[in-house]
Amino acid sequence: MQSLITTSNHESVRQCLIDQKLQKVYDNILEHGIDYYRYLVFPMNSTGNRKVTKEVTPYYWTLLLYDMEEQIWKHYNSLSRKNCAYLIDATQVKTYVEAHKFDAPIISVKNAPQQMPTSVDCGILVCYIISLLESQQEIPSSIKQHSVEEFRVHLVSKFLNDADRSWKLEDWQTLLLLKQEQEKENAMKKSTDEVKCLGE
Repeated sequence: MQSLITTSNHESVRQCLIDQKLQKVYDNILEHGIDYYRYLVFPMNSTGNRKVTKEVTPYYWTLLLYDMEEQIWKHYNSLSRKNCAYLIDATQVKTYVEAHKFDAPIISVKNAPQQMPTSVDCGILVCYIISLLESQQEIPSSIKQHSVEEFRVHLVSKFLNDADRSWKLEDWQTLLLLKQEQEKENAMKKSTDEVKCLGE
């Protein structure tokens, strides 16, 4: 999200993915008041305050949220003890989203659950925190590695068993058969065309 906001050539994508949705949020708050939402949640895939280039691309996930009840922005970074540059990215998103609507301070949550230094679990922990917010559970200050692995399995299971968004095994097998038949037809057609070409 931060790269969409700061990179000028992403304007059309930004309008579609961010601006239109934010406008709906603003309209709902205007109509229903701030009790309509408890949190505004922004998963962020960003660069750690580095300019996006071919060599530097967004790869690390953190979570920024605005707490309507406490009227404060909170930034969760699962490697916060190692790198706080992502708070600058979060502040850029905060400034963009506020648009004079949510003028509130931002804090880096010091006791956010932390990933193992050598792991790539940043996205998993972002999803984990969002799931806790959704079920109105308290966010723990730490998480065991086996709990991260269990939650990863839970996410994969949800993706694979979502009837509306995933394929059943039978559908996948049917698709493979159709693809194999198409490849055979293409090979036969190519062979026939080559024979015709030689005959000419």
